[in-house]
Amino acid sequence: RWQELCRVAQLLKDLSRHLLSDSTAPATSVRKKGGDVHAASFTDDSGNTATLIVAIGPGKSEAVIAVEGKTNLKSKYGKTKPLGDGKYLFKGEGIDSDVLME
Repeated sequence: RWQELCRVAQLLKDLSRHLLSDSTAPATSVRKKGGDVHAASFTDDSGNTATLIVAIGPGKSEAVIAVEGKTNLKSKYGKTKPLGDGKYLFKGEGIDSDVLME
């Protein structure tokens, strides 16, 4: 489990400038299509946004995540696809997650 813990610690370190910033993040909404999915966006002091997406599980989950004004976010784990116009489709299995970043 040490490798998994190291990956989580590295992700938190990578996101720290977003999570600890006082900058206002863009409005983010979730339209659930299946399962229990939540998302929140954070903006660092340089204006770059990271959106964290989690599925609570169990089973399959799917949701459209809308991040106001952000059309160029990239999925870190490949579980979220851009739909255009600041909307993204997340699909997960069980307890799952993804991170969208500029």
